[in-house]
Amino acid sequence: MSAPGHAVPEQLVEWMTLVGRSCRSTLAPSPLPSHVLRRARPVPCVVAVGSHDVFLPSAPLGRATRRLLGTEAHVLDGAGHLVLDDAPHRVGALAARLRTKD
Repeated sequence: MSAPGHAVPEQLVEWMTLVGRSCRSTLAPSPLPSHVLRRARPVPCVVAVGSHDVFLPSAPLGRATRRLLGTEAHVLDGAGHLVLDDAPHRVGALAARLRTKD
C-alpha cells in the first residue's frame, strides 16, 4: 500500500498483520448517504490521494470528490494508499493551507 521505494515502518507491518489475521474486510465502507454529503459540502475540506494508491485511485476519487464535495483531490506524487506515512509533511502542508483560508 506504500509507493515504490518507501519503507514501511515495522510497527505498521505488525499492525497490518494483526488486522489481516483478526478481521475480515469488506474492502470498503458503504457510501455516505446523500443527505450527509449535502450537509458536508459547504464545509472546507482537503482531499489528498497518493499517485500510487491502488485502493482509491486518483482519477475516480477525483471525479467523486468534485461531484460530491465540490473540491479537487490533490494527487501527491510518489505516495501510495498510506499517504500519511509516505508523505506526512505534504499532507500537513495541505491541511495548513486549508486552515489559512479561514
